[in-house]
Amino acid sequence: MISVAEAEATIRDHVPLLGDEAVPLADAAGRVLRESITSDRPFPPFDRVAMDGIAINSKDYENGTRRFPVASIQAAGAPPHALTTPSQCVEVMTGAVLPDGTDCVIPVEKIKLTNDVAELTDKETPAPFDNVHRKGSDRDVGSELLCAGARLLGPQIAVAATVGATTVRVSCQPRVAIISTGSELVPVTATPAPHQIRQSNVHAIETALHLAGHTRTTRHHIADDAAAIRDLISECLSASDIIILSGGVSAGRYDFVPDVVTELGVSIHFHHVRQRPGKPLLFGSIAGQTSVFGLPGNPVSALVCLHRYILPALATAQGCPIPSAKERATAILDEDLTFKKPLTCFKPVRLIAGADGCRAVPVPMNGSGDLAGLAQSDGMLELPEKQTTFTKGSPYPIWRW
Repeated sequence: MISVAEAEATIRDHVPLLGDEAVPLADAAGRVLRESITSDRPFPPFDRVAMDGIAINSKDYENGTRRFPVASIQAAGAPPHALTTPSQCVEVMTGAVLPDGTDCVIPVEKIKLTNDVAELTDKETPAPFDNVHRKGSDRDVGSELLCAGARLLGPQIAVAATVGATTVRVSCQPRVAIISTGSELVPVTATPAPHQIRQSNVHAIETALHLAGHTRTTRHHIADDAAAIRDLISECLSASDIIILSGGVSAGRYDFVPDVVTELGVSIHFHHVRQRPGKPLLFGSIAGQTSVFGLPGNPVSALVCLHRYILPALATAQGCPIPSAKERATAILDEDLTFKKPLTCFKPVRLIAGADGCRAVPVPMNGSGDLAGLAQSDGMLELPEKQTTFTKGSPYPIWRW
């Protein structure tokens, strides 16, 4: 049985990098960039007016001018005007080009404009390039604006748009097959008999994948029958980049998954991790092709393993850098806890804002099958295996649902 850190490293070492494809910018939201985006001109491309007001030459003010007749109006998007007459000004709008012959902007709140004459007071101290966003002050021509591995969220899409990237090269979406095993499971639409339950893990797993941007998913269910499980997994191996199995990975008589995937040529890299919940986690792969995750059937265990291992693995497969252990987000434990097992403990918590940061309030749970309790949580704290007591006010890694 290996540690959580060892399991994480093993997965990272064996999940292959996905291919890439060119997509229209309009379809790239949330995708992972696989090329560098560079500036095609300076950022900003001209001396840009940062506030509505008037543009003047600061030397005129230094020489005693306080009344500035408005020579013209410089609107955003218009070619630059030129101020050729000393001691005059140009009325300017935010985003406009700074007119030639001027070197600073006086905000509209600091001027008195009467009959197209702007009047300033002796309290102003205009200096060159006040309220001006200088040309090239953000980035020079040819600067790298986005690097491969960046996830294309709103700001990144804006950067790509402003350099005219009508298409971008991104990681291919992983093909994910989600398989639940168990003869006790029936569809959501069915009325379960007293000895049955409705399927929930496949829906929870698929939802989490979709929320993370992985939408090429298929859902399957199979009863506890070794031959049927073998046939379904064999079919999915040829059509998927990732297979996520829920159930059938423990040591019971009907837990067929470990033997079946081995028979199908999957190399099992580990089976069992020193953690609670989720100890029976299995990970294997067919080198360079398909990664296989076997999650415990208990719903809390399944979601813990999904968020702790599989979602980061999918990010790795797309070329997205994963934060190191020291860089991970943390939350502050809101009460003292004791956990005496020599295992990493994943504790469902509710997150609240506190004066000293994000605080994690443990949610009462009735075991790893308590879906109702889990639904009251926002994520899970990772409590390290080498401790048995966890003190209120201490920070620990947080994994949000």
